[in-house]
Amino acid sequence: MITHSLSSFVQDMTANGRMTCADIRRLRNDVLPDGIATTQEAELLIGLDRKLAKAEPAWIEFLVGAIVDFAVWGTRPTGYVDAQTGTWLAGVLYRDGSARTALRIVAAIQAEAQDVAPELLAVGAGLAPRQPMTDYAVAA
Repeated sequence: MITHSLSSFVQDMTANGRMTCADIRRLRNDVLPDGIATTQEAELLIGLDRKLAKAEPAWIEFLVGAIVDFAVWGTRPTGYVDAQTGTWLAGVLYRDGSARTALRIVAAIQAEAQDVAPELLAVGAGLAPRQPMTDYAVAA
């Protein structure tokens, strides 16, 4: 279930088109103080990433860390990304994520987890040719 505050936060960021350091602090401290709790929350944040025109570098660090914590440590069995989680996350990253962010998430999960489902590892090969790997504009 997505909380009202997360939904409202995502709507504000989508309308604004940018993510500042203050926004990231608010997300971390007030909106998701315990991290991502559901697949719906993860999907909402991955989708938000694609909609942002400008973001501080700390946004990607937060998003990658939050998705890794959820996928590797927040689901059972902990420390592993099983086929079910791998298939779900691969689909979300391919459908809703930017290629650069998706590849960073997959690489971070691979570095953190004891074992990763091949469904998720294969997402990198499918994403790379789909869209150019460009950085965000730095928020001013």
